[in-house]
Amino acid sequence: MADTMASRELMTTKEVADYLRIKERKVYDLVRERRIPCIRVTGKWLFPKALIELWVIQKSEGGLRLKSAAERPPVVAGSHDPLLEWAVRESDCDLAIMFNGSLDGLQRFAQGKAHCCGLHVFDPDSGDYNRAVVARTLVGLEVVLIEWAWREQGLIVPAGNPHHIRELSALGAARVRLVDRQEGAGSRLLFYHLLHTHGIDAANLDFVMPPARSETEVALAIQDGKADVGFGIAAVARQCRLDLVQLQRER
Repeated sequence: MADTMASRELMTTKEVADYLRIKERKVYDLVRERRIPCIRVTGKWLFPKALIELWVIQKSEGGLRLKSAAERPPVVAGSHDPLLEWAVRESDCDLAIMFNGSLDGLQRFAQGKAHCCGLHVFDPDSGDYNRAVVARTLVGLEVVLIEWAWREQGLIVPAGNPHHIRELSALGAARVRLVDRQEGAGSRLLFYHLLHTHGIDAANLDFVMPPARSETEVALAIQDGKADVGFGIAAVARQCRLDLVQLQRER
């Protein structure tokens, strides 16, 4: 699973070097200088492919420019959050919703395809959220980050926690079925980081169904008995009357 994650939407350092026709050392220089879109996952630098392609186009055109609000479609992109979804709907603001993960939202925002995007991307180096990924992926662009909410993140399990999972390390020993998230989702990036810090190889876990594309889909998969565990937020666990093994408080 870890290799699959890196091979499609996220490129490795070597793949970026080959794509740009430069040495890997030069890629690391660009990363250090925050001059190329990148994120850090499981101790490795990875590069959102769509943002690298956009970065190359922007560089070749001689400058970076964000489309104005008037030029953008009325869309909220990025990460799924039930409260944000409710607020957009109830506000009668005429904004459409396109929740397909934090990195997808960044890509759409950079391309001028969204007014704004929701993010919850953890930075292992600083322990902070969102600032680092914006600085490294929207290189040279002036943007504003608005704090929306804080959320409790962890392992969603059936009511009563029948497999007695109390911490993340239990996944390495327990024979449980997991539901994953799609590439580029902030929850997936954090989950794989936490697995890495606990010495758990994601390739040894039993992911039993296609990746869920929202927090709600994770909870519904467990509620319907399609999986035993999923990584998600407390709000959807409560909504579906499931339990949560809390692991992280996220911005």
